[in-house]
Amino acid sequence: KQWYQRRVRADESGNMVLGNLTRKSETAFIPGFAIKSDNCQLTERNLQMTERISMSAFEDTAELDDHVPEMLTIETKEAFQPDRTCRDIILDMSILPRVPRQSLAPTDPVTDPYDQNLIERLIQSLDPPLCYKVNFNQHDTELRKAQVIQLGPQTVRNIRMVGEGAFAKVYSGECSQEGNEPVTSAFKISYPPASWEFYILRELKDRMVQDGVEVEIIDMILPLKAIHVFTNASVLVTNLFTEGSLLDMINHYVRYRRVIPHVVICTYALDMLRCIHAIHSTGIIHGDVKPDNWLLRDKEHTMTLSRMSKSVVLIDFGRSIDMELLPAGSQFTVSCHTEQFECVEMQNGRPWTYQVDYYGLLSCIHMMIHNEYMSVMQDKGSGKWVPTKKPHRRVDREFFEMLYDKFLNVPDCNHLPDLEVIIDSLDRLVKGMPTRSRAQGLMEHYQFMEKME
Repeated sequence: KQWYQRRVRADESGNMVLGNLTRKSETAFIPGFAIKSDNCQLTERNLQMTERISMSAFEDTAELDDHVPEMLTIETKEAFQPDRTCRDIILDMSILPRVPRQSLAPTDPVTDPYDQNLIERLIQSLDPPLCYKVNFNQHDTELRKAQVIQLGPQTVRNIRMVGEGAFAKVYSGECSQEGNEPVTSAFKISYPPASWEFYILRELKDRMVQDGVEVEIIDMILPLKAIHVFTNASVLVTNLFTEGSLLDMINHYVRYRRVIPHVVICTYALDMLRCIHAIHSTGIIHGDVKPDNWLLRDKEHTMTLSRMSKSVVLIDFGRSIDMELLPAGSQFTVSCHTEQFECVEMQNGRPWTYQVDYYGLLSCIHMMIHNEYMSVMQDKGSGKWVPTKKPHRRVDREFFEMLYDKFLNVPDCNHLPDLEVIIDSLDRLVKGMPTRSRAQGLMEHYQFMEKME
C-alpha cells in the first residue's frame, strides 16, 4: 500500500487551492483527514474540486477541529494538529492501485488514434471533465493577434516566435501579473483550440508520481504551467528552454564536420530510453519522438560521470495516445505521416502501438552516430530489418546492433522489447568505460557546444 499527500491551501479570496500530489512511504504517513462530502471527489488519481469551498474560517493559529466550514465535512482519522506557521492544511489519503480507465465500449474498433472525432469524444468522456483540472482556463472570447495578449489576469509582452510545427506555433514572452515580477515562458498557440496535449501532460505526470517514477525522469517531461482555451485558439503555457534541441546539437557537429563522442551518444541514449520507458509504463505513447522534440538542458542538469540526469526535455505531446482510454488490445494501422520517422510496421501495413516510439528513439540515436537520418531495409538472408548504415566502429557495435534488432524487429504488439533489460545493459556499458576517457569525452563535448549559436 502506498500513501500520497496533497497539500491544500486557502488563497487570498478564501477559495481552496489544490497543490501537487506527493508520494509518501507508509512509515512517513501522517494521519489526517478523509473527505466524505459531495464537494470533493476522491478518485484513484485526483482529489478533484466540483465546486469552490470557502476556507475563510481557517486562521493561521486555529485548531482545525474547531473551525471546519459547514459545507466541508471531514472525518478525523486520528488527532491531528496542522502546521500553525502557514495557512496550509494537509490531506493525506491512501491511493488505491491505479485502474486503467476505458471511455469507449470494448467493441468499438480503434485503428486511427489521430482521428480528431475520436480525440474529441475521449475528451468529452473524461470524468471529471477536463475543465476541472487545475490551471485549465476557459475564455468565451477570441484570442486576437497582438504584441500584447491577455491571459486572464496575466499580461504577456515581448512576444516572439521561437518555433513552428505542423499544428501550432511556439512563442516566448514575458508573463506578468500585478504585484509580481515578469516570468519568461513558452506559449504554444494552436488554431483551432487543442486541449489534448494539456490532458496528456497532466495525466502523464500524475501517473508517474503514483507509479513512484524518479523525480529526475519526471523532470524530463515538458513542465506545464497552464492552458487558456479561447473560442478560436488555445494557448499552452510551459517552461521556456533556450539551449536548443538534439537536432540543433547534431547539426552543430555536422557543420564543423565533427563526430559526437561515444560517451555522449551513450549517455544521451540512456536518458532518452529511461524517459520513454517511464512514459510507456503509464500506458501513454508519445507518438512523435524525433530529435527536434528533445530539448537540451543547461549544464547544471546535464551529464556527470555518475549519471546523466535531466539532460533533455521531451516536448510536443500533441500526437500522444492514451492506451488506457481505448479498448484493451487496440492496435493501429494508419501512418503518423512524419517522413523519416514511420516505424517498420507503418511502412509495411502491419498493426502497431508502442513501436512508433521505439523507431523514433532509434532514429534519434542513429542520427547521433551517423549525423544523418536513418533508413532501413530488409536483409535478404535473415529477413530481418536492419539499418542501411551499420554502427561505426567507434561505438559499441555489439550493443547498438542489438538495439537496432530489438526495435526494428518487434514480433507483434503483444511481444514488445523489454526496455528495462536494454536500459540496464546500456547503464553497465557507460559505467564500464574508463573514468578518464569518459571525463575527456564529456569535456570535449561541453567545450564544442559552447560554440553553438
